[in-house]
Amino acid sequence: MAGLSLLNLTDNKLNGSIPGNLATITDLKELYLAHNNLSGTIPELLGNSTSLLHLDLSFNNLQGEVPKEGVFRNITGLSIVGNNALCGGIQQPHLPKCTKSTVGKKKKSMPKFLRIVIPITGAIMLLLSGLALAGFCYRKSKVGLKKDDEQPQLTEIELPMIPYNDILKGTDGFSEANVLGKGRYGTVYRGTLENHAVAIAVKVFNLQQSGSYKSFMAECEALRRVRHRCLVKIITCCSSINHQGQDFRALVFEFMANGSLDRWIHSNFDGQNGQGALSLSQRLDIAVDIMDALDYLHNSCQPPVIHCDLKPSNILLNQDMRARVGDFGIARVLDQSTSKNPMNSNSSIGIRGTIGYIAPGNSDMLMYFTR
Repeated sequence: MAGLSLLNLTDNKLNGSIPGNLATITDLKELYLAHNNLSGTIPELLGNSTSLLHLDLSFNNLQGEVPKEGVFRNITGLSIVGNNALCGGIQQPHLPKCTKSTVGKKKKSMPKFLRIVIPITGAIMLLLSGLALAGFCYRKSKVGLKKDDEQPQLTEIELPMIPYNDILKGTDGFSEANVLGKGRYGTVYRGTLENHAVAIAVKVFNLQQSGSYKSFMAECEALRRVRHRCLVKIITCCSSINHQGQDFRALVFEFMANGSLDRWIHSNFDGQNGQGALSLSQRLDIAVDIMDALDYLHNSCQPPVIHCDLKPSNILLNQDMRARVGDFGIARVLDQSTSKNPMNSNSSIGIRGTIGYIAPGNSDMLMYFTR
């Protein structure tokens, strides 16, 4: 448009303000904007144009002071009739004088869309600030009442029971190919439940082994009281009779895709026993998850729960390599009197666990012994 000399936009139902950068068209001599719905003030830049000879702004909704330079001095080349809110300018058009409020309005005027956007933006920000403050107060009140709110949910969790046949079918008849691990009191199988798309881990207790039934009851007692993201999630349990007419007990857990921590930290790096090396960030995440689980069990449960057998083989890793504490077979649920008068940690009475680990009485500290 640098070479444009005549621009005629008469009677085009234009609205908004007149763009001041029209004055930058260096060869523009004639500009006709009459019979539109233009509003706002007349840009002073139009008066600075040395090439503009004819300007027709008549019959619009313009307001404010008329510039006094350039084409606005040429009364024969200027037409501004039909804009009743204009004032000032040179003497010849006989426009009314501008009042101080009119001049101030012109100087401080802003585009129409800004006059709409700014108040709306301010209202939205005020609303968001109010919501943020309300959310902060709500979270603060939730933190203050955290223990009172959690205790009713954590102390009486009832687990549904499923038939023996569903367990049998889901593990392909307790196939050796589905064995994930074996312990003193039973075997863990990988399987699925009918109408469930996710993999599960089934811990089947060997009730012929002395203490297995007691271990099953202890684990049920502990797990029905706890819910935490760093504990292995129990899905259901099974207490039934098998095909031989013998008692059958099993617990169904969420499947942990990356196995136990023991397989990762005791890897031989040859792919025979271990899974591979853990990065520093993974080790830190696992340590934090274990710490969170113990803090929850010892300080947030009512009554507190002592795991009594925390070791790498009982720390399981999910698909994201986050740690989950499992195997509550010898866990202790402390009653109120026990938690207030913990056993002396120097005493050997009631020591539980496996070789290499001892839980010192009922205290909140856990100790590892390495060789």
